[in-house]
Amino acid sequence: MSKKYLHLIVMSLILIAIPSILWAANTSGEESSFITDKMVAVILQIGIIIVVSKFGGLLFEKIKLPSVMGELLAGMIIGPFMLGSIPIAGFAHGIIPLSSQGGISISPELYSFATVASILLLFITGLETDLNLLRKFFIGGALVGISGVIVSYIIGAGTAVWLLPILFPVQFPDTIGFMNPTCMFIGVLSTATSVGITARILSERKKIASPEGVTILAGAVIDDVLGILVLAIVIGLCTSDGGQSGASRSINWGQIGSIALKAISVWLGFTAIGLIFSKKISFALKLLKKPISFSLFSLALAFFMACVFEKAGLAMIIGAYVVGLSLANTDISYVIQEKLRPIYDFLVPLFFTVSGMLINIKSFASKEVIILGGVLGIGAILAKIIGCGLPTFLLKFNMRGAARIGIGMAPRGEVALIIAAIALSRNIFDHNIFAAVIMMPMLCDFITPPFINLAFASDKKGINKNVNVEDKIFSEFTFPSMESTTFVVSKIIDYFKKEGFFINLIIVQNKVYQIRKDNIFLSLTCYPTKIIYNTSVDDVAYVKTLMYEALLDLYNTVESLKQIAKPEELKKDLLHNEGKTKINIANHLDVNCIIPELKGTTKTEVINELIDLLYDKGKIKDKQMVNQAVWAREKTMSTGLQDGLAIPHCRTEAVKKSILAVGLCRKGIEFESLDGQPAKIIILIISPVSASAHIQILAGISSLLNDKNAALKLLSYDNPRQIRKFFSKKSNKQQRI
Repeated sequence: MSKKYLHLIVMSLILIAIPSILWAANTSGEESSFITDKMVAVILQIGIIIVVSKFGGLLFEKIKLPSVMGELLAGMIIGPFMLGSIPIAGFAHGIIPLSSQGGISISPELYSFATVASILLLFITGLETDLNLLRKFFIGGALVGISGVIVSYIIGAGTAVWLLPILFPVQFPDTIGFMNPTCMFIGVLSTATSVGITARILSERKKIASPEGVTILAGAVIDDVLGILVLAIVIGLCTSDGGQSGASRSINWGQIGSIALKAISVWLGFTAIGLIFSKKISFALKLLKKPISFSLFSLALAFFMACVFEKAGLAMIIGAYVVGLSLANTDISYVIQEKLRPIYDFLVPLFFTVSGMLINIKSFASKEVIILGGVLGIGAILAKIIGCGLPTFLLKFNMRGAARIGIGMAPRGEVALIIAAIALSRNIFDHNIFAAVIMMPMLCDFITPPFINLAFASDKKGINKNVNVEDKIFSEFTFPSMESTTFVVSKIIDYFKKEGFFINLIIVQNKVYQIRKDNIFLSLTCYPTKIIYNTSVDDVAYVKTLMYEALLDLYNTVESLKQIAKPEELKKDLLHNEGKTKINIANHLDVNCIIPELKGTTKTEVINELIDLLYDKGKIKDKQMVNQAVWAREKTMSTGLQDGLAIPHCRTEAVKKSILAVGLCRKGIEFESLDGQPAKIIILIISPVSASAHIQILAGISSLLNDKNAALKLLSYDNPRQIRKFFSKKSNKQQRI
């Protein structure tokens, strides 16, 4: 375990321990008011949840599994059924005690935070729904989505009808039917697809725009919409029946039809109104001017609609989804997602951790729970493979393509967990059945990723005909260096903002921007030395015109800078300063990366010698990438300074942290230095693109070697350990002054 994680764990344990110490010490004096006690308890619980959910999520991400699973597991461990109810100093019933209020195992106050999180989650899910993709690939998506929902519901509910009386005869003494509330809810949560895992794998393999990729994404949109609709119907049926429906009761199809019609009418009615008036809603929100203001206002609208749907006998999450869906196709959709991301990152892991707290971990010791959860999990995977795969033969996919689409639709996720929590809070699930159904999405997410990877590993076609799935045009622009690319991109983004576009950074690595205004929608992907636009055919001319204007503006800016900027003059001052280093240079210098006497006799040879050394010692992963970056910087202006010092340097993705290599050459090497003297001390600095200490290291070296005596002393050493010690002592001395 690395030191930084160890420090985080120690700090977290101290933070968690402090409240219990204070509570234990505060045994005298007047007791706090009842409401204050509750407030303090829930705030402490949230603080602990934030810590453990982050650790759980990071742990599972490390092993290439969804962070949701880690957050669920963290919740089980600290929940009231395990560590949470253990008495400790100041907490007689534990920090997260077992509660029986409202039919759930945690306090209503804490559960209310999870409810708010579920509303936010479904609101964002609605915003992320790609209605353009749905319209364009409606036939394929509808076949895959509808069939997948029907088969998944039948297999999920059918499994419950079959197994519940066998495994839990006390709760289900009689034969039950498909109209039993427990069976209906299990059927609904079996339908909920989450293609986040699939999308990530498709993106990594560059298969998002493949026929299978587009069909999976379109099918997932239909799946989400239908799943929410089926949930609305099931909640309507369960609410009207008081949770007592079953095979023993005569089925009144007229009443069922009436309830279903009401649920569908409410859902479709509000959805239709939202989509019809989406542009007007967007216009009204934009009157608030500031993106953060209209983003928060849109969230308030989601909360309002959540309450309306709950009062109408449906679930709050359905109302939130409708608001998100209504705004999904507007030009502020991505801006809202970006601005609400901090709130999302705070609340959503809290929801999954709290969901884990609702699971009685002792239930997993029950063979009945394991059997039910295992059969539901395997059935859920097979249901999507069969239900989503078979219809694709009508779309001219072959067996390979059908298998890819089926397995790609198999993962489950957030919505399934929310539906399970709703059923638990309504006393439709008990803790054993809740634990069993939670196993289902966990099994799906654990089993399917390797098979999705395997299915898309081959480049063989999965379709029997040539299909043009993407009418987008890719426009590529290449630049000589990473610095120039970054410079151009900043100007382009500024131009788009001036044109009234909304811009959202959706992927940080190889930055991907979503750029939107009214009906114009495009994406911009930034690489170290190129940028690529993904636009519709109609918008290509607009993009090229904007690029021309932006580059012309940059050209004029650079020309004007040439008149006033004199890098040579600034460079002369680098070694003649009275500054102090704020960083210990030795922390970035391995003793094995020091050459007391360089073998090279030219600038090229010594730089390559130092790069080779770093590569041989495992400090860099791509020697060619580093070489190109270093020489791109040298081409701009030589890094040879004065008084025998040269500091070649660069930023590159080939390293994860800033590293140094030091080489001495007492004979001197021609380095195009400012004073015309040969370089005798060559210090190579390689930093990652996002490094925050790169300039500090550069300045620190200049500060340490700002006089000839320091340079002469360094040149007197012929042992790598002495050389590293020189940097360590000099850095520490300056930091103490």
